[in-house]
Amino acid sequence: MKVFILVPVFNEGKVFLDFFPRLLAVSQHLNAQLVVIDDGSKVPISLAENQQVVILRHPVNCGVGAAVNTGLRYARRMNADFVMTIDGDGQHNPDDLAVVLSKMQTSSVDIVNGSRFLKKQAIPFTRRMANAFANLLTFLLSGFWLTDTQSGIKGVNKSALKQLELLSPGYEWCTDIFREANWYGLQVSEVPVSVSYSDYTLKKGQNFATGIDMLIRLVLRSLSRS
Repeated sequence: MKVFILVPVFNEGKVFLDFFPRLLAVSQHLNAQLVVIDDGSKVPISLAENQQVVILRHPVNCGVGAAVNTGLRYARRMNADFVMTIDGDGQHNPDDLAVVLSKMQTSSVDIVNGSRFLKKQAIPFTRRMANAFANLLTFLLSGFWLTDTQSGIKGVNKSALKQLELLSPGYEWCTDIFREANWYGLQVSEVPVSVSYSDYTLKKGQNFATGIDMLIRLVLRSLSRS
């Protein structure tokens, strides 16, 4: 069984390097291939590549969706059975990847979404509102009602991996993957995951401007599919 963990990073620097040992430990525990996609960072991520760590690099910043898609294409070439994603800014608990993997292994679900809202934890009001809007948008475009569409922790099985091709370069990939799932008739489910915010992670992610940009991109993408 081939398991891959994809980690898109862009200008994460020391934050990612501090987070990396926990990721590596989990990948070793799951016997998974850890794939770091450096999306054109000003100071490229420097890690010792070995059998358990592969670094893919974009020469320029292409967007987190493009980075994830690069990772998916690599995993597809490597004939992966299961692929998971996780943000590189340290807000997620890498141990939750085991929960995502277990759900894929023990069910017929094609895509597993890690939800921060399926357990009680401290999540800023602004993030709750942004996710509520994104959840509604995702439902309108895909037909899937989910509690945390914008989560960076997701998993896909081999069947989904063969069909998914994410052409959305930015944050909208988190919604686009479910629109693609609807297009191909894939099954989707959620599992609870943990989150821990810091000043650094709160400065990242989506705001009103990126939300409008995401909406326009997704509408155009959906029209091109129809």
